[in-house]
Amino acid sequence: MKKYLQIIHKKSEIVIKRFDVTDKTERSIDRLEDAVNINLNHNEYKTDTKESETELELEPKVDETLLV
Repeated sequence: MKKYLQIIHKKSEIVIKRFDVTDKTERSIDRLEDAVNINLNHNEYKTDTKESETELELEPKVDETLLV
């Protein structure tokens, strides 16, 4: 099982960035999420964790026009 911290565009629910946190402790994941959230535009983006059976792309290709 793989675990990821994701940055998600709120309106479209598109993942724009993932961090693989599979082997990290909960404290390490919380610290990474706090660091990401410091500079995040909270009006447009949010963070969340996700578990997946398969390996996911860390920097998915995103059509910029969908993020409007």
